[in-house]
Amino acid sequence: MRLLVPTISVLLCCAMLSGAIPTERSLTGFLDDLNIPFAVTVNGCNFNSSLYLGGIPHFNITAGITSTGTVITDPVTEGDINPTLSVFHVKGTAGLLKGFSPTPSWQGLFGLEVGVKTFAFPLFGDIGKDKESYPYGFGGLAKISMLGGSEFIPALSFSLEYTYLLNGAFEYHDYEAQESASCAFTLNSFYYHVDMIAKFNLANVHAGIGWITPNLKADYSIADMNRTFQTESITLLKYYGGLSVPIDLVDVSFEIGQAEQNAFFGIGVGLRM
Repeated sequence: MRLLVPTISVLLCCAMLSGAIPTERSLTGFLDDLNIPFAVTVNGCNFNSSLYLGGIPHFNITAGITSTGTVITDPVTEGDINPTLSVFHVKGTAGLLKGFSPTPSWQGLFGLEVGVKTFAFPLFGDIGKDKESYPYGFGGLAKISMLGGSEFIPALSFSLEYTYLLNGAFEYHDYEAQESASCAFTLNSFYYHVDMIAKFNLANVHAGIGWITPNLKADYSIADMNRTFQTESITLLKYYGGLSVPIDLVDVSFEIGQAEQNAFFGIGVGLRM
């Protein structure tokens, strides 16, 4: 019994040090698996309300977190892992044009709002054990009001967003064979969506539909081989709904939605000025 604990410890250390590196097929499959969940999370929740398009000047700051669960094939073991990807983001938007009023009940036609956002991924669990760095990124957006909304008429808007994720990197080592593998990737995406929001006494309820076109590019090396990889062009259909509770100049927002096989949820806190 006295030798049992040291023996197990030595075996575990040897197993950890021996490691393994992925094959080219498993590594490119892993990168392909990352494309959709990263794109869905980066373009997750839309906490900035269409109601705030009207009125100049105005400025909104929103901070929140969006998460999605997914299934990814581990590039080393080639077994399935089930990580939860979460992104922390901060978004600032400003109103530029109030828009026109074709009729008394039709307010805010072609009102314009623009903004910027930044985000970062803290990778935990199975997907984070081989990370070399934390992905982060930035983006820009423009929102056009089609209907400003009133007490009985929902607000309607169309938005276009662009995001660029960088600094994603993973590294693998086989210490016994003295070999290593690594990959570094970026992801850019266009996201356009239509939002509708209705104002009630205690909360604002919103719903929308959108389309995401992500494109992941990577450089990878396995032993002495260096290659590049790019995902195929796809368009993801996304639909979502949520509510926002205004408290003076602060909004507390919740949202859930679905994009392909990935369900997501988020919470955000916004400040209106």
